[in-house]
Amino acid sequence: MDNVTPIVRFGNTELGNLEIKKVDGNGNPLSGSSFLITPNPKTGIDNLTVVDNGANDNSSTAGTLLVTGCKLNVEYTVHESVTPSGYKTAPNQTITLTSSDVVTLTFTNNLGKIIINKKDAAGNIIHIAGAVFKITPNPYTGTDNLSVTDNVVVNGNYDNSSTLGIVELINVPLNVQYTITETAAPTGYALDTASQQGTITTETPNLTITFNYTNQLGKIIINKKDASGAIIHIAGAVFKITPNPYTGTDNLSVTDNVVVNGNYDNNTTLGIVELINVPLERAIYSGRDGSADGLCALIRPPSKGR
Repeated sequence: MDNVTPIVRFGNTELGNLEIKKVDGNGNPLSGSSFLITPNPKTGIDNLTVVDNGANDNSSTAGTLLVTGCKLNVEYTVHESVTPSGYKTAPNQTITLTSSDVVTLTFTNNLGKIIINKKDAAGNIIHIAGAVFKITPNPYTGTDNLSVTDNVVVNGNYDNSSTLGIVELINVPLNVQYTITETAAPTGYALDTASQQGTITTETPNLTITFNYTNQLGKIIINKKDASGAIIHIAGAVFKITPNPYTGTDNLSVTDNVVVNGNYDNNTTLGIVELINVPLERAIYSGRDGSADGLCALIRPPSKGR
């Protein structure tokens, strides 16, 4: 019988490589995350925790985690177990490696948004400049506070909305309670002195919290009285108000209970003339009914704590 020499073949098992990239909503790398991979890609059982620039991470780049020596043809579930502070955790992803090529999964973490609407008493947006808000803590430093002026850039912190009356702050960290205080009202309006609070959580719809602040205008009431102080309930009184409360220039003629060019007495009682939605601090208003002048000024009520 012929001698037979056995042939022994040595083969290397092909293994895969899994790369995990952590980015923010703008695609910038984020450090500080950890991921749980199930099953453990090196053993095929249990699970493996990978820490950015730490345990089981074969990449030295912050925001990029690399796991080498992964078993092929196994479906892995990748779960973000530690999320960078202030960001929303990204959903799980699954992947099956079929070759030694590097396969990349990208996990995107988003920040929140604060929207502040400036409204009048009727609920309409006030498209007038001048509103300023103090936000505590400062969303971008986590300390002190941030002053934001409607449509104005201040020290790089600004309203992201181009619409007057809507203040929008983007890239705001989650899970922080913010206190919003109006420190200046739109020109001609009274300040809304009540502070409001809100927290953006992972459950907040669209990661957006909205605050509505209402600013009031003033009112001018003119009473027509006789010598005894009783209201004269007779038609015919006409008043000239200087300046025109609705334009700030010239004057406005108002007839008791009569509409004139859309500017009118808002009171249905003869002898009482009432103008509503009159801007504050526009000027000293003077009124004349043909017999005497009167002066008035609408000023802002004092703010709480001021």
